[in-house]
This record gives sequence, C-alpha cells and structure tokens, in this order.
Amino acid sequence: MGSDNADDIHLHLDNPEAARAKSRRDRLDWLQGTPGQLAEALETLLSPVDASVLVDEFAEWLFRSSEEALATSDEGWWEDGTAHLAPWSFDLETSRVPVQVWHGRQDKFVPFQHGQWLAAHIPNAEPHLSDDDGHLTLVIDRVSDVHRWLLGHF
Repeated sequence: MGSDNADDIHLHLDNPEAARAKSRRDRLDWLQGTPGQLAEALETLLSPVDASVLVDEFAEWLFRSSEEALATSDEGWWEDGTAHLAPWSFDLETSRVPVQVWHGRQDKFVPFQHGQWLAAHIPNAEPHLSDDDGHLTLVIDRVSDVHRWLLGHF
C-alpha cells in the first residue's frame, strides 16, 4: 500500500478527529488541482502500471469525476476510506447474490491481500485476481468485462 493511504489509516486509528480534518483539507487541495497534477498528487499510490495509464483522456476523466464527487463534501471519500477500519453492517459470508472480485497485484491503493480475502470470504465469489493489473488499469482494461457479466446476471 502506498504511504499516502497507509499514513491516513494510521492517523485515523490514532486520532480520528485529526483524520477527519485532514480529509476535509485534502478535498480542498484536490479541488484546487488540475488533471496534469494528478500523477504527482497520487505519486505514492501509483505502481508503474498505474502511472503509465494516468495520462491524457483517462487522467482528465479521473480528475473530473473526482472533482464532481467532491464538489459538495468529502463524505463519500471519507466513508470509502474508513469502511475497512470497522465492522460492516452485514456478514459477507451470508451473501447470496452473484459477486465478482477484481483486484490487481500491482495495486498500491488497496493491498492485494484484501482482494484475496474478499474472494475467500464471499460465498461463490468469482475471483479475478491478476498479477499484472493495478488499481487504475482495472478501470481501463476490465470494465467492459464487468459490464458484460452484469448484463448476463441482472
């Protein structure tokens, strides 16, 4: 895991109020940035495979979609970032819906072991654990596979 995420987790565990304040400051910093600054802002989270795709149209899309998501609040960002630090409101092992788990070993945003753990704890999960993908390459290279699967199931 890249140091930015690891540091945020440590801060949250040590001082949740300071972590919340940092999340709000990070949101403001993000909104003042540009797509061209994205790679620098995410530097500790980018494996070489992810850094290679964070260019041109994809960098613009990722920045603009994040900008829209953060437009009014950091709440979604905060909830996403802290979801793995406390028990969830349901037991994964009671899941009965079809589930795919996609994770790349080159992901520095989320440890690969998390994808492995999810695949092992969700009944009948269909794992797609790749040695070659990162966090961002899944968005670029695998979304069409996910969409095809969803169309066949729902």
